[in-house]
Amino acid sequence: MPKRFTDLTPYQFDYYQVLRNEEILVTCKNGAHPAYLTERSGEKKLFCPTCAYRNSVQIDHHPHIIHTFRYRFKCRSCGKFDRYDKNSRALLAISRRCPACQQENQPISTEKVTSQLAEPVARYLKKGIDPWTAQPLYFQDTIRGEIFFAYNRRHLTYLKKYVESDLRERPVFPVAKTAGHTLPKSLKQAKNRMQLLQKIEKLERQANQ
Repeated sequence: MPKRFTDLTPYQFDYYQVLRNEEILVTCKNGAHPAYLTERSGEKKLFCPTCAYRNSVQIDHHPHIIHTFRYRFKCRSCGKFDRYDKNSRALLAISRRCPACQQENQPISTEKVTSQLAEPVARYLKKGIDPWTAQPLYFQDTIRGEIFFAYNRRHLTYLKKYVESDLRERPVFPVAKTAGHTLPKSLKQAKNRMQLLQKIEKLERQANQ
């Protein structure tokens, strides 16, 4: 008798959905144990129960973050005001010619306007890296040269049920996509099932250590 699996609704495992409502496990920078990344009220925090590391995620000098800096100028020759926005990883020492008289000027003030990831979240996840901590995702392995991962234990349990099923069904109410829509093709192929289950069970043992 085929093993049936009713898939979940879409975006159950969207990165930001999980980050803001559950937790994402990353490898602690102080060892091979898991640290918990969460976001509540707009603040991202990282906590490791093993080494007691606890801190807010810092975005200054972050390898994955790019900032928009606003430079304001006042021409020392004609007095004209000017504004210039530039994306960079850190504040730059720049000068700018006055658009009216071409006088070279230094900024009279600077401010950080916005901060955002330099690349889409999916590009970091494809490499097995959490974009905000720059740390490896705790639950990850490879299949046929392709990384697969789980954000947390619930996600890992979902992957196991998905992979071991013979018949995958949509939820009872009509949806255009399911949670499995974004899974790598290698996780959906029956020929990879046994190898995948072995790897997932290895990750489960890792979670219970």
